[in-house]
Amino acid sequence: MDFMVCVCLGWWLDRVWNLKPWLTLAGTFTGLIAMFSHLAVLAVRAARPPHPVPADSASSQDRDRRHDDKARSDSQRIES
Repeated sequence: MDFMVCVCLGWWLDRVWNLKPWLTLAGTFTGLIAMFSHLAVLAVRAARPPHPVPADSASSQDRDRRHDDKARSDSQRIES
């Protein structure tokens, strides 16, 4: 998409300012640079290991269960 936008913009500006083919060539090279930079970013993201799920994002049921377990252990500690 980046490539096509840059090429089309260069082509249109060439027609407006009558500078054929220079702005089309500049748009082509700019589009190639943008395309390969986005491709590199995607490759780096794909190579990263997945992030672990933090404990704060656990479901509400898990949080309730942990809270109940803690309350139960606190009450057992008080009784003994």
